[in-house]
Amino acid sequence: MSESLPDSVDVIVLGTGLTESIIAAACSRSGFNVLHLDRNKFYGGDWASFNLTTIGDWVEQQKKPAEAEADISKYADKLSDGESLMPLGTRKTVRNVHQEWMPGSESMMTVDKGDNAEEKKVREVVESEWRRFSIDLVPKVLLARGSMVQTLCDSEVAKYAEFKCVDRFLCLRDESEEKLTYSRVPCSKGDIFQDETLSMVDKRKLMKFMTFCLEWNTKADELEGWKEYQDEPFETFLESQEITGELRSYIADAIGILHPNATTKDGLVAVCRFVDSVGRFGPSPFLTSLYGSGEIPQCFCRLCAVFGGLYCLGRPVEALIQKEGKVVGVIADGHRINCSHLIMSSEYVPSTVASQGPEKWIDRAVYITNKSIWTEEKEHVTLLNLFQLDPPSALRLIEEGFEVCTAPKGFYLVHFTGRKAADESSIPKICQRVFGEPNSERPSPCWSLHFEVLNTASLELPMDNAVCVSGPDHALDYATSIDEAQRIFSAFWPDRDFLPRSLPKPDEEEEEVVEEQPVEQVA
Repeated sequence: MSESLPDSVDVIVLGTGLTESIIAAACSRSGFNVLHLDRNKFYGGDWASFNLTTIGDWVEQQKKPAEAEADISKYADKLSDGESLMPLGTRKTVRNVHQEWMPGSESMMTVDKGDNAEEKKVREVVESEWRRFSIDLVPKVLLARGSMVQTLCDSEVAKYAEFKCVDRFLCLRDESEEKLTYSRVPCSKGDIFQDETLSMVDKRKLMKFMTFCLEWNTKADELEGWKEYQDEPFETFLESQEITGELRSYIADAIGILHPNATTKDGLVAVCRFVDSVGRFGPSPFLTSLYGSGEIPQCFCRLCAVFGGLYCLGRPVEALIQKEGKVVGVIADGHRINCSHLIMSSEYVPSTVASQGPEKWIDRAVYITNKSIWTEEKEHVTLLNLFQLDPPSALRLIEEGFEVCTAPKGFYLVHFTGRKAADESSIPKICQRVFGEPNSERPSPCWSLHFEVLNTASLELPMDNAVCVSGPDHALDYATSIDEAQRIFSAFWPDRDFLPRSLPKPDEEEEEVVEEQPVEQVA
């Protein structure tokens, strides 16, 4: 181990989740020596994506109890005067994991093989295509004019990934019916006037409201008619604007998906973010990454490596070394590594550091299905707000498949994400309404995975040069993570730019050599 890793670096990062990976990239880009460690043998932590085989390995790992903290007394000989050891935690951030093959997996399907056709069980086909699945633990999308997209473009991290528009927004037509039906939500001006479900009066109301929101974004104090509602529910304000019925659903359920159950002020902010992003990369305000959301943290890890960051996965990290209120190093697999700053994810936080407030959990489920929830001639990436079916959980659905390289042709991944608002999950009952009884029109799930992810806030550490970053949250996009990463970087290094635009490259040939350097992993 001592021959593989340096004895001293500027910054040590524990965990390869999104927020800590962004900070690692920013540090490396700024010229710091970065060592990025992870106990896991995969990138991403709770932000990762897995194929159908590795998700099974992940499930088995999550079912095991948390490992006991390491006996750190044997490392006392590695300390200098005034130093002490603090064992790092082994916190579990996932619970209630359940994976199963469903009745639909026993159905027969026709598999084309050139001139021949063969009948096979759905499960057999799915298992044979295991490599083509990319299953997100926490699926999210990118707002076209959001801070994440801006950072991806400025830092040139975007060149390490590919993206596609989330090209179909749906809202519920009548949530009181047992069998759910949907309407497509128009996003752009062209979509609005081509829409066949809205009357011309409603189309004008919608355009007028979107214009109002854009004006509100720049001169809110000058506009009348909203201030008396700013702390009231957003829907109350919509009613005051004579926006009701299906038009209300379009705005509150679809456009307002960025901030469920919002006050008027928060709802207007969400609508402004939505409308402002329409048209930047297409008629949709959102992008999704090909091969799953787990690509995003890996892209930042690659940028870190390009600028000299060193990566080591699958190695234990037992303790941190502190002196006079500061972290001066860590013990990793028995080896001491000195550092000036330490960034860590919540699973490494020492057990002596108390959580602040009650724990919050994200309720998750993902299904493999044989068809879309709303079949059309063209395949889509679909976003559906299910808030009205259970407001406390603020549930949403993302459906994706072959078009974004997360499932083989003919199959879809249907993701449900919500807040864990009660002892019993609301997802199974809502899934029953989404899928219904399998028939020629409805999708038939063949595989499912249910679990809960800890929604960790940043924990305050007793050392002023160390920080614990937040884990995944319930939000649809990445704004919280990128904003937190920038805030932490600026607090530690206020004189440095956070992931600035790339400097002019002195030699094109040298650039090519650097870009081809792989992310180094110590075996």
